[in-house]
Amino acid sequence: MTHMTKQELIKTIKPRYLKADKKGKSKILDEFCSNTGFNRKYTIAILQANYEYNKATKYGRKPRKKVYKSDVMLSIIKIWELLEYPCGVRLESVLLSTAMALKGHNELSISAKVEQQLKTISAKTLDRRLGKEREIWNQ
Repeated sequence: MTHMTKQELIKTIKPRYLKADKKGKSKILDEFCSNTGFNRKYTIAILQANYEYNKATKYGRKPRKKVYKSDVMLSIIKIWELLEYPCGVRLESVLLSTAMALKGHNELSISAKVEQQLKTISAKTLDRRLGKEREIWNQ
């Protein structure tokens, strides 16, 4: 059963479920659970009057919190520019060593927390977070 079919089934059964008595609700739940494969408790929850089944599509999902804040990104952008804009894979391999060299020559001041985050950042994250900078650079 497709997602759209399940949504249509919910829309048609929900008004009947809300008006039915206890025995009627039990029969509706049995039928709905056997048709959709949903758990009984979940089915009870989605057939309630105040439940909105496609809330995530209507309002969107909460964005994830950024792990690498602006202080980390400023250091990364500076190193990225000094190395003449490499891709994330190439930047990841030399990021920490370049940061330590710049820190040793007092060109870059980074804390221990930023240093730890420079060790853990991935190439995909670098590419994703440097995307806006690439657009600015390409103009």
